[in-house]
Amino acid sequence: MVKYLLDVTKELAAFWKRTSLKNRILMCVVVATCLVVTIGVGIWSSRPEYMPLVDNLTATEIGDVMGRLKTAGIDCKMNFSGTVVLVPEQDLADARVAIGDYMTPGDELALDDGGFFTDPTQKHSRALERKERMIAQSIKRMQSVSDVSVHIAQPEPSPFTRDAQVTTASVIISGHRGQPFTRHHASAVVALVASSVEGLSPDNVTVMDTQGTVLSSGGMMANSDVSANFEYRRQLEAELAAKAETLLSMLLGRGRAMVRVTADIDFTRQTRTETTYDPEGKVRTKETSKTVSRKSEAAANGGPAGTASNLRASNNNSSKTPFEEKEEELETAYEVSSITNEFAEMPGKIKRLTVAATVDLSELEAAAAANQDPNADPNAAGNNDPPITQTQIEDIIKQAVGFDDTRQDAIHVTVGSLAGAIADEQEMEAAERQASLERLARNSSLGLGAVVALIVGIMVLMKMKPVTITVPPDETISFERARIFAELSRKVNRDPEKMKAIVASWLDEDEDRERRVADRRATDRRAA
Repeated sequence: MVKYLLDVTKELAAFWKRTSLKNRILMCVVVATCLVVTIGVGIWSSRPEYMPLVDNLTATEIGDVMGRLKTAGIDCKMNFSGTVVLVPEQDLADARVAIGDYMTPGDELALDDGGFFTDPTQKHSRALERKERMIAQSIKRMQSVSDVSVHIAQPEPSPFTRDAQVTTASVIISGHRGQPFTRHHASAVVALVASSVEGLSPDNVTVMDTQGTVLSSGGMMANSDVSANFEYRRQLEAELAAKAETLLSMLLGRGRAMVRVTADIDFTRQTRTETTYDPEGKVRTKETSKTVSRKSEAAANGGPAGTASNLRASNNNSSKTPFEEKEEELETAYEVSSITNEFAEMPGKIKRLTVAATVDLSELEAAAAANQDPNADPNAAGNNDPPITQTQIEDIIKQAVGFDDTRQDAIHVTVGSLAGAIADEQEMEAAERQASLERLARNSSLGLGAVVALIVGIMVLMKMKPVTITVPPDETISFERARIFAELSRKVNRDPEKMKAIVASWLDEDEDRERRVADRRATDRRAA
């Protein structure tokens, strides 16, 4: 084997020396192209062909489907748009079993209805079942819904109005952890179910969760006011905590601060009316003027003062003088100016905030210790101070949540090491690089396998020695005879008829010669 390899190496070296530079370059290009094509074909052929499993899903649904497939040990991936889950063609049947009830609406419509000769009752039941699955699939598209079951009780159509029954429906909801199913979601489910079923009223739709809590029944939201208050409080607390955590994460790093806020909210609704009067501000609203004029005659006044002068006898003949009397009456009405204000205090006023926070300063302290001058005095002022103090963290949180001392708000910050703190960006980048190197090594191993297969194939071909055929010396054709044959070929092509006659004459002479030889041999045998 070693001798054979040495001989092959010598032959290749001799062949390489005999070839020109142009041929050498061409051979190198051909060999490199063959290697690249072989590696590419090997990588491409080793990749499985992926087929679409489900489509038109939300991000939550795709995550659930891919989680089920990975649990079952089935390889899967998403398409470019991120709405279709792809699986290898050989695992398509197992993947359909693994995902269970995750079927597209097209698959639901493809359910068998029993054929033409099916009983009407069975056909009605199958139609209801198909509709229930379609409605459940639509409800699952909500981000807060993990699983759902829909049941529709729809009587068969009857020609008699008095025998008609009411269609009802019930929905059982299972929500995702950390995403509560609110009354707004329940009202959306009621509207969807009522609009999807013919003759179904929203008052006849009941929604409940897997814990047995009725969320909606008879068109009324169960505990609607309490649910709304609780939802508002939870949303406010989460928003305030998120503001504080965002600021701290930019300062300390992701996962190194946790803030929780508890809000005491006043949900009392009050309406108050207030009227203010201004005595200085008078406004004339009405003015009435009345004038009375009278004319009459009266006796002349005379005599001494006393009773006798004022008493007139009936037979008094004193003289009378005419006179005119005028009476004028003016009436003016004033109103004092007033301002009426109506105040409506809406519910949702914050009465008190309680904030609790836990921060991890170990990363900042380690960075400060690494940047500290080793020759500096550790007992000097300012060398042992942390990069950020607990008081500064409290001030940041207070500004983020809107801390108010007049409301007697309270805050408590604990500095310690968080067990759940995630790695920083450098560690995450290192993990990503490690993952990319693993993918590169896996892909390179496929190419290396293709190169090894190519080398083994070349070695097998080199072991196949060519078959050498030895030509006897008497059958070798000399250069002169080859020239004669070429000349005869040209003459045959130029004048085939003439050459035909010449060849025929040669054949006739050969036949006469053979005949004479045969006759001579026969004569010799008879003579003998």
